[in-house]
Amino acid sequence: MIPRQTAFCWAHVDDLARAHTLAMEKGKSGQTYIIAGPMHTVVDGLKIAEQLTGIPTPRAAPAGIFRAMSVVMGMVETIVPLPEAYTREGLRGMAGVTYIGDNGKARRGWATIRAR
Repeated sequence: MIPRQTAFCWAHVDDLARAHTLAMEKGKSGQTYIIAGPMHTVVDGLKIAEQLTGIPTPRAAPAGIFRAMSVVMGMVETIVPLPEAYTREGLRGMAGVTYIGDNGKARRGWATIRAR
């Protein structure tokens, strides 16, 4: 299963490298800039991968499933070591976590990064 709500700001590595270069060349000292691409869920990303590879996307589950599993696995991990993704903390981290940034300040200040 994959978490339905988890999302990231995805970007092409060439765009990220160019944005970092522009930040060093044109950014203002003491300022911070978020370098981020458009927001998409993990489900969105894996659907694209499915189209490219033909490998079916795993089933998506609501955040509540991962939260409930984290409680159970919290008890299990006191008895047996678990891989990080299956620990209480790992499962809570997948329960609808988002890593969304707004790159508007960077784009207004010194760059327009073309989305691929």
